[in-house]
Amino acid sequence: MLHISNLYLSAGQLLKKASEYLSGKGVGEPFENSELLLARVMGKNRLTFRAFPDLPVNAQQQKEFTVLLERKAAGEPLAYILGRAAFLEHEFIVTPDVLIPRPETEDMVLRACELLKDRENPSVLDLCTGSGCIACSVAARVKNAAVTASDVSPAALETARRNAAMLGVSVKFVLSDIFADISGRFDMIISNSPYIPSGELAGLAPEVRREPTLALDGGPDGMSVVRGIVSRAPEFLKLKGVLLLETASGQRKPVLAMFDRKVWRKTEGISDVNRLDRYISAEL
Repeated sequence: MLHISNLYLSAGQLLKKASEYLSGKGVGEPFENSELLLARVMGKNRLTFRAFPDLPVNAQQQKEFTVLLERKAAGEPLAYILGRAAFLEHEFIVTPDVLIPRPETEDMVLRACELLKDRENPSVLDLCTGSGCIACSVAARVKNAAVTASDVSPAALETARRNAAMLGVSVKFVLSDIFADISGRFDMIISNSPYIPSGELAGLAPEVRREPTLALDGGPDGMSVVRGIVSRAPEFLKLKGVLLLETASGQRKPVLAMFDRKVWRKTEGISDVNRLDRYISAEL
């Protein structure tokens, strides 16, 4: 536990102690994490501490900061401690019931919006919506889109609903195990579904293991959910409809092999900014 004996530490002094403490616990980016936690406690922007390192931190603020710091040192993801995560131009509410939004997924959303921009009143289905970051971002960027988001987790859907309300976007939410309770046809189906092989979950970074297993576990080969989406997507897509999937690096070839060439007009594997296999795009 971090012990603070001086009740009149400045922000700069406190951040130095906190950073050293987190570093000793093996936490990555200890100073940045410390800044963000102190910013939450004091209601400041983290850059304030760089401009005013002598800013006083009172005893109550130090106590609250220490509590948050201990949670971080124990391996809790920063996003869960803060209750927020950035995704594209917005911040999203996140809870331990949902996967923390990742920067890699932003590229898939941008691609989706680019494909939708010339379609008249497109309909979009976001499967395994989690926090709703994909569905809400599409709804915010493509104003004429009718967006539906589904998840098998009631708790995840509640978080997604809160995000839609916070962003002021219109999204229809459906409790459904993949396509089980979905009806209608869509111009696009998009999904960041679970894709980690069950046997690899125990070897994930400690913070990732804090995220919901339901959102991570893709079955024995990591592709059970993806396989189910690919097999039934044609039933729910309009002619020339597009399926966009996020997958794990190394899954490109087996996932592309799932698509029946007699059904799908074209399929494509797309790399992310790090040149890793990441997305699959397919069109009926």
